[in-house]
Amino acid sequence: MIQIVPYRPHWPIQFKQIATLLKDATHAWDTRAAKAYEVIKINLAKHFPDDVNAYYEIKDPVFDVLMAGAEIWASSVRWSHAQSDL
Repeated sequence: MIQIVPYRPHWPIQFKQIATLLKDATHAWDTRAAKAYEVIKINLAKHFPDDVNAYYEIKDPVFDVLMAGAEIWASSVRWSHAQSDL
C-alpha cells in the first residue's frame, strides 16, 4: 500500500509539494502504477529488513521514475499545487 501521510507544518514546503504531486498523479493514472510501487516497496522491505541502505539504493531510482512521470503528467494537465486537495 502506498501511504500518503497528512502534511505536518514543520515539514519543508518542497516535501509537501512532492507528496501532493505524487498523490494527485497516482490517483489520476491507471492504478497499476500505484500498485507496482506498492509491490516494490513491500518486496524491498521483505528482502532488506535490516539494510536501509540497500532498500533506498533500489527504491530511490524507482521513486525518481515515478516523479518524472508525475511531472510530465502535471505539465500535460496544467496541474498546480494550489488545485490539490492535500
